[in-house]
Amino acid sequence: MTDPIHAASLARYVGARPASEYHGRAEEMERLLQLAKQGGRALALEGPRGSGRSELLRQATLRLAAPEIERFPLFIDLSEFPAGRRDDPWNAGASWPMLVRCILRQVLAQRGVVDLMDASWLEDDPSRLVGLCYGSGLSELVPLIGIRPTTNRLPEAWAALMRTLSAVESPAPVLIVDGAAEDSSPSRAGRRLVDLIDGARQANCPVLFECPDLDDITRLSTQAQLEWLDLEPLGLVEAGALTESAAQQGGWILPPEAYRPILGRLGPWPGWVWEWASLVAAPETETNPARTAGRAYVDFVSRSAWSRRLDGRIESELAIGARGRALRFLKLAIDRASTMDPDELKGLSGLSSFEIDGVVRALRRMGLLCPVGAALKGPSTPALADWACYTADVSI
Repeated sequence: MTDPIHAASLARYVGARPASEYHGRAEEMERLLQLAKQGGRALALEGPRGSGRSELLRQATLRLAAPEIERFPLFIDLSEFPAGRRDDPWNAGASWPMLVRCILRQVLAQRGVVDLMDASWLEDDPSRLVGLCYGSGLSELVPLIGIRPTTNRLPEAWAALMRTLSAVESPAPVLIVDGAAEDSSPSRAGRRLVDLIDGARQANCPVLFECPDLDDITRLSTQAQLEWLDLEPLGLVEAGALTESAAQQGGWILPPEAYRPILGRLGPWPGWVWEWASLVAAPETETNPARTAGRAYVDFVSRSAWSRRLDGRIESELAIGARGRALRFLKLAIDRASTMDPDELKGLSGLSSFEIDGVVRALRRMGLLCPVGAALKGPSTPALADWACYTADVSI
């Protein structure tokens, strides 16, 4: 049973917002909770950056930890693990101890042995972990604590850990994996997900995860049991409620007529809505709320954490020489508000056929180019188009 103190620690551990500040996604949440009760199933959350995949997983973690659900969520944030080489999904020497500690930290906290937010016991010497496991009736896990599997044996060790944990732990574990989309190498993130999901499935544990922007994950060896949930933009009522919740945190109030135009440019995708609304600060002298909302939107597009993440992603996806030219022809596609033939793109961009193919694939993965039959056009979400135009202007 999850006591209130552990529930509060769990919310801080996974980085979830308070439930009172989370709006929308009721149907999607119900889908996640239902699948989590079925052993051996896996559900992938799809959607562009800002669609709320991570926050939905975090909120589902809190819901699954409630006593009436009778499930034990195990949360893994892949963005916290060492990157390693692009062709090496796991740096086993560093990743395996982190993986073991991540799991045991939650298992021992759920049993009331440690405070989930107290990481002082997470040390290189495994002797304390061994003692905690013996003292908590988890002796079956002890053989897995001190091993150092090679990279190609890490999936096997992970599967053994999940099988053992599933056999000794009650309520039944549910694996929740976040952070895959933050990896600069989508293919590496996909292979890590395959390892984690296959290991959990061998233990008949359901898995909920965010799917990075790639097709590699469809090559799961257990693909027949994989389900997909595509996240759509919020309705305007839900997005308005989310905006007002963020407003209350910042101590300001915006009337609907001031924030609705901004919601139209944001999609409205919940992650973007929350980040933009968090940037709004009630000025001491400004009396026009629409200008206040508009200034925050400019900040969101040009220098927010969201825009920096996009900058980092495009830098990792495109070569330095191709980045500026790619953004320029992307801006042209947006300005023309029409579709562009791939051959036309080649002529406008100054890129070679080899370069243009890689650029188009990268921009499509990011949602900055959208296919329309055999042609392409700029992003359908105005906020992405605004970011692309601003970034292209800065790059020129």
